[in-house]
Amino acid sequence: MASKVPDAIDRLYALFEAALPAATVVDGFLIAWPPGDWAVVGGDGAVSEEEDAARSTQMWKGLGARIRDESIDVICAVGSSTGNTEDGPRTRRQAAYAMLTAIEAGLRADPGLGGFTTGGAAAITDQALRYVANDKGTAAAIVFTINVPVRS
Repeated sequence: MASKVPDAIDRLYALFEAALPAATVVDGFLIAWPPGDWAVVGGDGAVSEEEDAARSTQMWKGLGARIRDESIDVICAVGSSTGNTEDGPRTRRQAAYAMLTAIEAGLRADPGLGGFTTGGAAAITDQALRYVANDKGTAAAIVFTINVPVRS
């Protein structure tokens, strides 16, 4: 197999569904900000243009090119949207960070993603908070990357 990116996304999608039972979990991207809590695996939220879903680097390990280490970075997002207007983003921000905390707890409970990782633990490596306010309401979104180290 050329890359384990598809498998990494599938494993993270299952983790997100388990960690966020009350949220809408999407594999890929959102067309629009839905009201309520949502999460995206392999995308950075509601967009109208192309976006990166994941990146990976690979390096052959040892002699004979039989083992390859791959470092996979999956772009993800969690967010909370009102669906209407409100004074400020505080409530939406708190909801988004609560979801990120639940995902991190899931990663800490199973850092190997069910035995999938082989070069270390899957972990959140960076994050950025975004606000959106328009005629459809207020949203707070956290875009973050999960690094998944694997060996094949």
